[in-house]
Amino acid sequence: SLPTDEDRAKKKMISDIESFVDSQLSDLNKQASSESNPSRLNELMRKIRSFHHILAELAEAAFEYLRNLWLRMVHGLTV
Repeated sequence: SLPTDEDRAKKKMISDIESFVDSQLSDLNKQASSESNPSRLNELMRKIRSFHHILAELAEAAFEYLRNLWLRMVHGLTV
């Protein structure tokens, strides 16, 4: 069976989150590379680690989504 509107919406949400996080990480990395205040640098690093955690969760969610789509489309299983 073909992907549903819900499947496409999930894929779009994952893509949107990934784009947002990538953009935020890029900005934070630029700020951190020129920061000389240790307190501010520590805060930037905390935010960077937080976004890396979000990306790891997103990767897991994307994998689960693809696995479920594969099971449904290739094997005809409802998950």
